[in-house]
Amino acid sequence: MDYFKNSQKIRMDIEGRKKILGKIKSHFSGESRLEWIGGGNNNHVFVLERLDSGLYVALRQRTGWDDFPEYLMLMYEEYCKSAEHKSSIGAKVPSFCIGGFFKELPFLLVEDLSKGNAQRVISHPLAGTSHGYIEKDGKFGEEVYFDLGRDCLNATDDDEIDKILEENFRGNSLKYFNYQNRINLI
Repeated sequence: MDYFKNSQKIRMDIEGRKKILGKIKSHFSGESRLEWIGGGNNNHVFVLERLDSGLYVALRQRTGWDDFPEYLMLMYEEYCKSAEHKSSIGAKVPSFCIGGFFKELPFLLVEDLSKGNAQRVISHPLAGTSHGYIEKDGKFGEEVYFDLGRDCLNATDDDEIDKILEENFRGNSLKYFNYQNRINLI
């Protein structure tokens, strides 16, 4: 199945699950925190839930950019489009990307490659790479790509953010974060 269509099929499944949506709301409202499974300087990834299909869902949350929701949304959009592209050329990536908003804050749901923290995902030994490995028998196993898309630099003020948005995303239409294609929580 096409990557985008698969992501939308899973989005519709998740939208029908009050428990998952409640966990996302509680996490963002500060009522509870999800279990952290990994991340780096810019992102944290949290365990969310296992679906009936056997797929595990993770919440990917970029840190430090809550004041720039449009910027975050476009970065997540780029992540999803990069995953779609890599998938189309045969690379192993999270099997779905789902855009979402909690109030005004964008978030991203992806396949939890750790399977609920049951297996280890190891970053590539060279820092700054976009891929790593699923540990198998204490060694590097299957290669997977999980840091995808442009990490649009370290802008520090509104003018710089506006410039980055204009330079990097001009003319790119929303697909994963289009209102009808994302999860909208209030």
